[in-house]
Amino acid sequence: MKIALTIALIISTSYFVRAITCPDEGFFYNGIAYCTDGNFAGSVCVYTCDEVQGFVLEPPEVTTNQCLNDSTWSLPRPCCAATCSPPVNFDCVIVIDSSSSLGDYGFGLIKDFVKLFVDLIELSANASRVGVFRYNRKVDTRSQIDLRDYAGDVNGLKEAIDRIPYDGRGTRTGQALYHARDVLLAEAFGSRPGVRSIILLITDGRSQDDVGRISQQLREEGIVVIVIAVFGPWYYFDEQLLEIATRPENIINTGGEWEVGSLNVNLFGQVLDRLCVEECLEV
Repeated sequence: MKIALTIALIISTSYFVRAITCPDEGFFYNGIAYCTDGNFAGSVCVYTCDEVQGFVLEPPEVTTNQCLNDSTWSLPRPCCAATCSPPVNFDCVIVIDSSSSLGDYGFGLIKDFVKLFVDLIELSANASRVGVFRYNRKVDTRSQIDLRDYAGDVNGLKEAIDRIPYDGRGTRTGQALYHARDVLLAEAFGSRPGVRSIILLITDGRSQDDVGRISQQLREEGIVVIVIAVFGPWYYFDEQLLEIATRPENIINTGGEWEVGSLNVNLFGQVLDRLCVEECLEV
């Protein structure tokens, strides 16, 4: 009798566990998702991407996932992202913090990096375009450089960057992000339909206005935000930056090296690494 009850209990428990399912996550585009037992509890899924066609897992560290007994997956499912190869094609708006804490020297370093950036990418009407503006408590529209202004004219763009003045107080980053989206990334100002939109924010302080709403809208619209945080390794962990950046990996911390010239090819390479992972493509 005791043996029969034990067997019955095992069968009953096994059936109960098997009846638990996690949400069906649908087709795994541009790769293979192998799951040991579909979307039933206990099933482990392993993900691989079609590397021959240039797809990689995003995020790269998530290669497996498991359906848990509470009907949830252990991790968000990764996707297969297309890596880009030179020339990189994008519309990039560079947003420069010109608050009083930077000083003339720090602002000059930022402009040196922006000029290096436009030197090293392929700048043309049919490849990448760059727009630039500075902000503090308000946006400086007088020195603003639109995406349409210097398409293919690297020297002209660098001269315009040199002319951007430094003055002002305050740090209203939320306002600046709205301006980047609503003005510089508008078609009338040179943004191109079907071309990837990037905002590169360079800042050294907390925003004095709300950044959450506009940051969420940018994510929903597929606009990638990369943040270069200057002055101090502690800033990398600031919750506000995590709110602004499209993903944590899009925060680049210059740390203490800023003052000794970290704005160089190495930093450009870090930015390019973020630019060269496309959003996940469901095609």
